[in-house]
Amino acid sequence: MLVRPRSAVLQILGSRADLTRLGRLAVALLLFGYGLLRGGVHWTPGRVVAVGLMLSGGTAVFFGLFLLHAALCFYTMDGLEFMNIFTDGAREYGMYPVDIYGARMMRFCTYVIPYALVQYYPLTYLIGRSDSFLRGLLPMCALLFLLPCYALWRLGVRHYTSSGS
Repeated sequence: MLVRPRSAVLQILGSRADLTRLGRLAVALLLFGYGLLRGGVHWTPGRVVAVGLMLSGGTAVFFGLFLLHAALCFYTMDGLEFMNIFTDGAREYGMYPVDIYGARMMRFCTYVIPYALVQYYPLTYLIGRSDSFLRGLLPMCALLFLLPCYALWRLGVRHYTSSGS
């Protein structure tokens, strides 16, 4: 992949494209639309911005996780199944508000892998549990998660040596 004319990051992230995931995407979009219509949210321009930032921030966090997974493959010979905790496990975790998991988990999901910045905090603003518009802007902070993920990726690419086979 490193000698092809396209970006290695693009190739790695596109290598797992699977048409069966389109069904999951269709269900997600359907439920998202239903939730927007029936959720009882008092829509304001700030809340519309918050939803857009939640979607883009969540995409960025998962992009970072997949990039981190690919970067860690430079440093290990085995598969990295533990990364499924952060990707597939996040779907299960996201079914409940983060604060039910306790203070340590809340800090982990805010500062280490910023799920709470794209889900919990902006959602409290969206549904009216918080009046702070800043909570709706927190998904932009989740973009900072991409920096160490990309740095680790670049470090792996820079120090990669082929096995010769």
